Order: sequence, then structure tokens, then C-alpha cells
Amino acid sequence: GNSSSSNNNNNNNNNISNNQGSTTSSSLTNPANPPGSDGADLVSVLTLVDLAGSERVAKTGAEGLRMKEGMAINRGLFTLGEVIKKLSRGALENGGHIPYRDSKLTRILQPSLGGNAKTAIICAMTPALMHVEESHSTLRFACQAKSVKNQAVVNVVLSAAALQRKQANEIEELRKQLRETQGENQSEENKQLKAQIQMSEQRGALLRMQLEEIKLKNEKVQRQMEMAKRIMFEG
Repeated sequence: GNSSSSNNNNNNNNNISNNQGSTTSSSLTNPANPPGSDGADLVSVLTLVDLAGSERVAKTGAEGLRMKEGMAINRGLFTLGEVIKKLSRGALENGGHIPYRDSKLTRILQPSLGGNAKTAIICAMTPALMHVEESHSTLRFACQAKSVKNQAVVNVVLSAAALQRKQANEIEELRKQLRETQGENQSEENKQLKAQIQMSEQRGALLRMQLEEIKLKNEKVQRQMEMAKRIMFEG
């Protein structure tokens, strides 16, 4: 019989599966070139996701809020399965719609599914006969996931400071050439160097504006990601 109660929040499958999900994400930035170069960085992001169990709500014996949580988790897992199914059938390459935004879970996992990432999925299941249907579903999900093709490339980013440093070095080199030609009968060359310096300074000003825009966009994306995580685990 079912001896669980709403006070202790237990369910019949607690000894088999933890019906909660968790995600951890961390970024790593390393210099791509030796010190003194243009300062490009290699940027990596590691995301670890522990998905909830896929057992049916009816089998858990959960009631009330616990049951609603289980149903919400299973909806997220269902959407994840739909995303994997469409990706495995080549929908992304053919311009088809991928329902990433249909659940909080798939929105968070979008970069790892069909994007610029190397993704490993470990599926665990129980040999218990009472869960044979869920085990079969897990195996089917794993087979579809194996068919998904990601296009992973190295993320090389030239930092704002490195870009500005590179631009400043170019301007200084032009000014050095200009100083060396002054006093000589090379007025035409001087004009060309001055024009190049002016163009470089204009590019530098434009670059600073673009970098500021990118910074603001990155901050906005970061806030959206943090909000999505809070919604997933609080809502």
C-alpha cells in the first residue's frame, strides 16, 4: 500500500529516481596566443544537466503540489523528446521549426542541442519490470539522441582590450613612419600617412562604439539566461 503523506513529500519512486532536475553552467576563458600577441581568447562553456526521472505521475503516488511539479517536469521532458526527435530527422538542416521555446528546459539546453557544442547524454534506467514502459521510452530517446549532429567549432574571441590595443599599435606604427619622413622631401608620402592615421583613428572610434553595443547585448543575454534558470527552478 501507499504509506506516503503530503507532510513528508515522499512518493513511491523516491528510491529509484529523484524527481527533480538541476543544471550547472560555468565558463572558461584562456589565451589563444602567447603573451604579447593580439590577445585572442578561447572561450568555453560547460553545462551539466541532471534531468528528472521520466516515471509517470500516476505511478509516483504524488498528490497536490508534488503532483503538479511532476506533471510540469514531465511536460519539459516531453518537449525535450520532441526537440531531439526533430533534430534527429534533420529538421534543423532543412529549415524546419524546432520547438526550443516550448519549455523552460529546452530553452536552457538550446545551445547544446543542434548548436555549437559537443554534447554527451547518459541515460540511466531500472531493470524493474514495473517500469519496462519507461525503460523502453528511455532507450528510444537515447537512439534518437545519437542521430543528432552538432556543428562544434572553437570559440575564438578577440577581447575588447585586445582589439583596442591592436588598433593603438597600428596608429602608433603609422605615426612612427610619419615622424621618420618629416623633414625630408616626401610630402606626398606624409599626406598618405596622415590620411591613414586619420582613418585608423576613425576605425578605432567606431570599434569602441561597436564594443560598447556588444557589451550591452551580452549583459542583456546574461540577464535573460539567469531569469530563465530562476523560472525553471522556481516556477
